[in-house]
Amino acid sequence: MNKNIEKIKSGVHKIGSEMLKCTKYCPGILLDPENGVLPRCLVFENDGRGDIRKGCIIIGINPGHSSKYEREFYREKGKGYNGILNYWKNPNSKRRPISERSYYKSLRRLADEFGLTGPILWTELVKCEKIKGVRSIPLQTYRTCIRYYLNKELSLAPENWPVIAASRRVYNALAYMYPKGNIIGVPHPTGPYANKYFKHLFYKNTKLLKSVKKMFTRKMGMKFGRIFWLDGKRRGNSLKSLSE
Repeated sequence: MNKNIEKIKSGVHKIGSEMLKCTKYCPGILLDPENGVLPRCLVFENDGRGDIRKGCIIIGINPGHSSKYEREFYREKGKGYNGILNYWKNPNSKRRPISERSYYKSLRRLADEFGLTGPILWTELVKCEKIKGVRSIPLQTYRTCIRYYLNKELSLAPENWPVIAASRRVYNALAYMYPKGNIIGVPHPTGPYANKYFKHLFYKNTKLLKSVKKMFTRKMGMKFGRIFWLDGKRRGNSLKSLSE
C-alpha cells in the first residue's frame, strides 16, 4: 500500500477513535453511546479507488437519524471506530451497506465524473445526528466539532485534493474556514433537492453535463484556493448559472 495512503488511513482511524470517545454533548445533537447513538460518517474509502493523486474530500452537514437496526448493531457489536467501519461496509447480508446508499452513490458518481477516481475522505461538519425536532444545529456545535475533528481531518489530505461540499450550508462554511483548498459546492444529493437541483447536473444517462465538466477543469487548473457553486438550475442541456 502507498505510504501516503497508509498515513491518511491511520490518521483518520486515530481521529475516528477519538471521535467515538467524545463526551462534549454539544447543544442540538444526540449522543447516547449506551443505546448505540454514536458520532459517525467519518470514513476513508480507498479500496479499489486507485491513484492517490486523484483523491478528494466529500463533506456533508451531519449524519441523518440512525435506524433502530443501526443502533442495535453498535450496541451489540462494538461502540468503537471499527464498529462504524464494519457497518459502513456490510452490516448484514440482508441490508444494504451505508456505502451503497443513495447519498454516497450519487456523490461518488459525481466525483468519478470529475475524474476524481482516487481515494475519498468522507466526513461531516458535525459528527453527531440532530435531536429530533431541532430545526438547525447551533453554531457553537459546528465550531466545537470542526475545531476538534474536521480541522485535523483536512490536514491529513494532500493539499491538491478538491473538496466537494454537499449543500450550500457546507459550501459557505468551508469557503471561510478552508481558504487554501479548492471547493466545489453542490446541492444536497438526496431529499427534496435531489430531483429539483442535484440531478440537473447530469444528462439523463447520468453523465455529467459538459458545461459542468468544463467549469471544473478550468477552475481546478488554477492555483489553490478557488471555489465555485454548481446550483443545478438547468436550461436545456446546460446549467442556467454556475456561480462562485
